[in-house]
Amino acid sequence: GTHDFSSFRASECSARSPVRTLNRLEITSISYKKGISPLFLLSSVNPSLCHAELVSESIIPCGSTLVIFTFEARSYLQHMVRNIVGTLIDVGRGKIKPSDIKTLIEKKDRRCAGQIAPSHGLYLIEVRY
Repeated sequence: GTHDFSSFRASECSARSPVRTLNRLEITSISYKKGISPLFLLSSVNPSLCHAELVSESIIPCGSTLVIFTFEARSYLQHMVRNIVGTLIDVGRGKIKPSDIKTLIEKKDRRCAGQIAPSHGLYLIEVRY
């Protein structure tokens, strides 16, 4: 939906308005086991994820759980996706309650949200115009 995403923008973000419309946020979890092609696993979730450079067995250890965050919006604030992912990871770890997300958005305060997710492991897969 359309919200003020100030709680998820970088302090150095120069966007005139923190209001953005997030059309889609989907979280998918898949387990990677020996003998199953990582390409097959990812393509079963979303064919757009079928990029060989993203799924080499050297970067996906056997027994790993892959968590795929899919965002769709017309535009984003600086570090918005990484800050949302970091906050959702905190939800998964029990540091933040799922019901607190609405309050985080309403507070419009970056200090209330989770840590920024590291850039490694996050990939821009597709841009549509």
